[in-house]
Amino acid sequence: GSIIITFLDKFHVKYASIPIFPLSRAPLCIGVGHTFIENGHVMLPLNVTFDHRYFDGFDGYIALKE
Repeated sequence: GSIIITFLDKFHVKYASIPIFPLSRAPLCIGVGHTFIENGHVMLPLNVTFDHRYFDGFDGYIALKE
């Protein structure tokens, strides 16, 4: 397996959905956003896009819920 990791902080982008393109063969794409301060805490936004051909959406829901 493989993972695509994209760093968005160089472009000062907080959040972005990384599309999965058909020829990538990577079931996960992780977007690391630009850090920011909210209520005195340093926040690092992460966005995860996964291919439903490899993972069921319910499994992702359980991971986010916990």
